[in-house]
Amino acid sequence: MQWLPASSPAVSVLYRMVPALGGSTSVRRPPKETAPQLAILSSRSPSDAELVAITAREYEAQLDFTNAEARWKLLDSVSADRAGNQIVLADYYHRRMQPQLEL
Repeated sequence: MQWLPASSPAVSVLYRMVPALGGSTSVRRPPKETAPQLAILSSRSPSDAELVAITAREYEAQLDFTNAEARWKLLDSVSADRAGNQIVLADYYHRRMQPQLEL
């Protein structure tokens, strides 16, 4: 999320504005709120690899590993960088401590 462009449609899903003393500020929404909304957003533009990856990260943060794995695998069919996607999927399996699938 650190390098997410301000023009990305995911910004409005991931952050909400809350009032503060110095004016309103953006606050990160919890993954439980953002994952379903991002899934809907990525289904509207299925060729957007960035949205698919963000949705996978949100499902992973929500501890919904079935949907997270499905999104990481979907990224391979959406993005043109096949080698990079295989590395990203291997990283996911590494985080899940599944070395057989990581290889």
